[in-house]
Amino acid sequence: MSRFISVLSVGLFTGFTFFYAFILAPASELLGSKSYGEFFISIVTHVRSGVRATQVLMFIAVVAWLWKLRHSWKSINFVCVILGLLLICQGFVLAVLGHYRVNDEFRYYLSTETLPPHWKDLRLEWGRFMLLHLATNVVAFMILLIPLLRTWRGYEADQHHTPSYKPDDTTSAEVELHLKLHSRSNEPSASPDKTH
Repeated sequence: MSRFISVLSVGLFTGFTFFYAFILAPASELLGSKSYGEFFISIVTHVRSGVRATQVLMFIAVVAWLWKLRHSWKSINFVCVILGLLLICQGFVLAVLGHYRVNDEFRYYLSTETLPPHWKDLRLEWGRFMLLHLATNVVAFMILLIPLLRTWRGYEADQHHTPSYKPDDTTSAEVELHLKLHSRSNEPSASPDKTH
């Protein structure tokens, strides 16, 4: 279950950053200072809590998936999941150093009902950080798809491509039949009847 939640949450967040990077960011460049201030306040107010909830869900799900694979740490699945987790953490760093920093600066000036004189540069910087965040999310999503598809195709991480041998009922019956035939062949044959 954790692997499905991981891939779905990362895919959801990737779509979210794609929408911001290629739709909202270019559209915001057409707005003036006052309109952009109102636009920014509405985005931060209505979206920020959902974004953070998705980020927390991603982190918890991937950590849970990694914990399940802890006994097969040499497998390809484990390596892919830990790389995905590192990319998610890198996305958190980009958010804190990029988006949240620019957001806080905008919010500070908007609380005074003004915009900073370099607000266009901040808007451009915000868009660039969103593109970097999108690239990180896309790579994380593609890497996490690898162990998910491998699991669907039967390449479990703890099996190392070699299925374990478990005798089934058919094999047991064949062995029992073989033993019976072998025991009968070793029995002394009855002496033929003498004719008088």
